[in-house]
Amino acid sequence: MDIQKIQQSAINVRNLILDLTYSAGKLGVHVGSALSVVDILAVLYSGKILHYDVVHPDFEGRDFFILSKGHAYAALYAMLCECGFVSKEELFNKLKSTLYVLDKQSYEFWNDLFTYFSK
Repeated sequence: MDIQKIQQSAINVRNLILDLTYSAGKLGVHVGSALSVVDILAVLYSGKILHYDVVHPDFEGRDFFILSKGHAYAALYAMLCECGFVSKEELFNKLKSTLYVLDKQSYEFWNDLFTYFSK
């Protein structure tokens, strides 16, 4: 495990979070929540604890990461950018990116689940 790589990745992600916070303006980003999980994400992603492949994201042996701390989404998005899953352009223009699709799919999943158990 390359500690310097992990530390640099965490710095890059923190900078991206701050840039996202600034660019979001009144829409807001939960900066405290996002910054609080950066080190964990850096170890998991940059430390190669999670098995993933940017070129083949659907490979059979991949790990799944569930961020249950929803207000920290900016950290996960910044880490996905740091790893190469999305570009900075996509990160800062969410409605035209794959991140919007992920949000929409996640919302639909949880909405369907909540509706099912509410019956």
